[in-house]
Amino acid sequence: MSSNAYVVGPKRTDEMGGTKNIVREMETKMHSWSIFGPASNSVCAPAGSSETSAASGRSHRRVLLMAISLVVALNSMLLMPGAVGSDDANIEKYAVRRVQPAYPPLAQKQRIEGVVVMQLSVGGDGKVNEVVFVRGNNIFRAVSLDAARKWEFRPPGGAAIQGTIRFIFKLES
Repeated sequence: MSSNAYVVGPKRTDEMGGTKNIVREMETKMHSWSIFGPASNSVCAPAGSSETSAASGRSHRRVLLMAISLVVALNSMLLMPGAVGSDDANIEKYAVRRVQPAYPPLAQKQRIEGVVVMQLSVGGDGKVNEVVFVRGNNIFRAVSLDAARKWEFRPPGGAAIQGTIRFIFKLES
């Protein structure tokens, strides 16, 4: 490698047609956080430059990769079914009338199974006021919304409640 060569990371083309170094872009964003200190003037050092700036660049990249890994891991944990606290909001124990959704014919034909979680707002009279599809396969969305609207509850103390109910779609073998 010649003395004028530069060590660079992967590049991408931005909307204006130019290129940006992805590593430089991410490091610049990371340096805007106070714990990472001031941004250096150069992320891509000329090959053969001083060991100090090269080591500094490697150190910043390590911190960046660890931060990205942490964000990805936390997002994965939050999106997992059965995440922490998912049973705390379950209001099925207050139900006095439960309506199970019909199995959609297309889901049966394609042998699709799954669990659907619905968020309900229930008035003091026990009637469902609002239903929101929280998670599950979209093929079960319409039948789950219809069934959840038909549930009735006996809320504790006659007060309005909010929480989740689950529908399990499982085919007979």
